[in-house]
Amino acid sequence: MAKPSPSAVAARIKKELRARGKAAVAESIRRFFKSSARVRFIGVTTPDMRKVARGVYNDVKKVWALEDALALGDMLLCDAHIEARACGLAVLARFKKLFAPSMLPTMRGWIESGRLDNWALVDHICMEVFHPLIQSHPEIVKKTSKWASHRSLWMRRASVVCLCKAARKGEHLDAAYAVAAELLGDSEDLMHKAVGWLLRDAGDADQKRLRAFLLEHGPAIPRTAVRYALEHFPEPARKRLLARTRGDHVRARRR
Repeated sequence: MAKPSPSAVAARIKKELRARGKAAVAESIRRFFKSSARVRFIGVTTPDMRKVARGVYNDVKKVWALEDALALGDMLLCDAHIEARACGLAVLARFKKLFAPSMLPTMRGWIESGRLDNWALVDHICMEVFHPLIQSHPEIVKKTSKWASHRSLWMRRASVVCLCKAARKGEHLDAAYAVAAELLGDSEDLMHKAVGWLLRDAGDADQKRLRAFLLEHGPAIPRTAVRYALEHFPEPARKRLLARTRGDHVRARRR
């Protein structure tokens, strides 16, 4: 078959997404974002978006190289609608067998430039693209972990979320705890949640290590992060750790 260009495929994706869009779905999705977030919606459900991505991939997988999938992602990430950008990432994710460290600067640029400007898209690229890249090339964790000190909220969030799946498997735990420790003082609520998820996933692999981390850093950890971190502990242990990590200065403020 003739090799379709990334621009032609991008146009096809936008057309198919518009055909599936529904105002009621757009309004339903909007509830998951802060009112201040600049996110626009076509109104396509995640299963439908993934169907579009799967259909595109099936048509191009034999003729496209990784560079074509990256070019498609680059084009769709310029679209204002979250579904188009997510679909570009979903197609890219299906080329995971071709992933190489050379793609890291491109993805970093997407986040730094603001083209991935909300928690949903950042989490999507972390779970579906960064994770398989880390699985194949674990050396890049040294680079992504440095993003924890970045001025951009979304770069910091990526430094955390890209490690969650690996931490759940007991992989890169040293990096996971180092990133979490660096971000304990972050002022953003979206970071408190992300750090809590990472700690929870690390605890699934080694609960004793998580317990020790929480007891060591207790009062410095935002309570939102602690609660998420303890989600998978038995109820009695969870309550004890919630109390032991609160700190006297926190109790004093609550009186």
